[in-house]
Amino acid sequence: MWQFGTAPWLLFDPVALGRRSVTAERVCGGSWCPVLFAQRYTKPLTFADCISDELPLGWEEAYDPQVGVYYIDHNTKTTQIEDPRVQWRREQEHMLKDYLILAQEAIAAQKEIYQVKQQRLELAQQEYRQLHDVWEHKLGSQTSCE
Repeated sequence: MWQFGTAPWLLFDPVALGRRSVTAERVCGGSWCPVLFAQRYTKPLTFADCISDELPLGWEEAYDPQVGVYYIDHNTKTTQIEDPRVQWRREQEHMLKDYLILAQEAIAAQKEIYQVKQQRLELAQQEYRQLHDVWEHKLGSQTSCE
């Protein structure tokens, strides 16, 4: 008897093409199901490629009367109760938050560099004005002495 924690791994096995698999029996009534093979080429490859609530290639949603809805990952031959789409979205949000923190830190560093350069520019302009005033004063003194 099939138990929670195990799964029929022949679902997307190319070697099993044309053979009956446990999943094909369940889904197609005992004969090989070309739809399962077609899913290999039509299902999204990753969660990022999924539209709406679909699962990517190799994932299956199943139901057990004792456990309820659970998910089979035929790629890793594991099962889990948590919806992998929710888990994936949470990981994406976490990565996005980490990225935003790094971006904010980078912006703050750039702002600080800009402020330092702005201060240097203001000091240089102030020094230029002082030198210019001194030069004009000297020129004015020379012309008034003549």
